[in-house]
Amino acid sequence: MLHLAAFLIAYVAFVAQSTLAPMLVVGEARPEFLILAACTMMWMFDDATSIAWVGLLGFLDDCLLSGSLGIGMGTAVFIAFFCISPLRNAARHSMTSTITIAITATCAYPCLTTLIRALATQHALPASNLLTTALLNAAYTVAMGVGSVATIHLILTLPKLRVAPH
Repeated sequence: MLHLAAFLIAYVAFVAQSTLAPMLVVGEARPEFLILAACTMMWMFDDATSIAWVGLLGFLDDCLLSGSLGIGMGTAVFIAFFCISPLRNAARHSMTSTITIAITATCAYPCLTTLIRALATQHALPASNLLTTALLNAAYTVAMGVGSVATIHLILTLPKLRVAPH
């Protein structure tokens, strides 16, 4: 059942990344729905399973971009491998730790993929605004994630409205 939920999260993230993300751009910041889904997978599953789901989401991100396949997948798995231990040890019970790890992963992913793609294609690296854009995207993505979780939690925990008999 948990894998079905993960599949639905991955599907919704892929559709949102390909259709909604271009419409939700604010300045230079754009939401990274696939990275948000990857952070969710790392939180949902154990080590090997979460790395497999994160790899799939990285591959889906590669499919949305032109260029070499596998760079996003490899980068996502690399980041997930180093984020799993802190997530397991500290963040399970701490919202601050979870958000910090999500911001770190969301910021590291575009920086590393841009660097690797620039090295693979031998193009100039846009280093001047790379970190600023990555931080803006990370803040925007994590804010959308926290807002989504809060909204879902509110909807699921609202008391049922009861109509008093006449």
